[in-house]
Amino acid sequence: MDYLLLQILLFLILAAVVGFFIGWITRGLGFESRLLSSENQWRARHHVLQSENNRLQSELDASKMKQNESLEKVQIDDSMLSLPFSSTQERSDKDSCKTSDTEDHPLERLRSGLNQIEKSEISGQIPEQTEIFEPPVAGHTAPAGLDQPIGNADDLKTIKGIGPKIESTLNNLGIFHFHQIADFSEENIYWVNEHLQFKGRIEREGWVTQARALINEKSDT
Repeated sequence: MDYLLLQILLFLILAAVVGFFIGWITRGLGFESRLLSSENQWRARHHVLQSENNRLQSELDASKMKQNESLEKVQIDDSMLSLPFSSTQERSDKDSCKTSDTEDHPLERLRSGLNQIEKSEISGQIPEQTEIFEPPVAGHTAPAGLDQPIGNADDLKTIKGIGPKIESTLNNLGIFHFHQIADFSEENIYWVNEHLQFKGRIEREGWVTQARALINEKSDT
């Protein structure tokens, strides 16, 4: 009886040991399968990332090539645009060189000297011209003019409306004194107005009246 119980106990222990080994082996196999599946997943992800990286790199290279091509086109356009300006500059430089060479040539210097001598001779032969009075306006009488003032000329700028320029014009017309303006007739006024190119100014500003008043002031003093 004891021997039978001992055999049963041994069989149980043996079954437990065999079950333990079987369980340990199956567990190891399951771990290895999970490990392999995880490795396969990582490899797949790595492959996807690698392909995406290659795609982005190819796009980047293509964009760089396009940029380089556009830069080359811009440089070509700039060089083509600069060609006309450079050629124009070269032409102007050549022309200036030709002009300077021509001016420096002895014949040209001799010609310029002869021209200056001729001009000086002509200017020496022709007497210095004094300002020629314009002919009187048809139908109107010029005032009595003088070749030069009698004594000291009056300051015509004292009359309101006469400035330095008008005074110079009046002197050129032979008018230097107040009494000449005071003696203006209507025809004289029209004639002087035509020469001053300020029609009606003498009447509006009352030159004749002002001149007579200034003469009276001088006589009183």
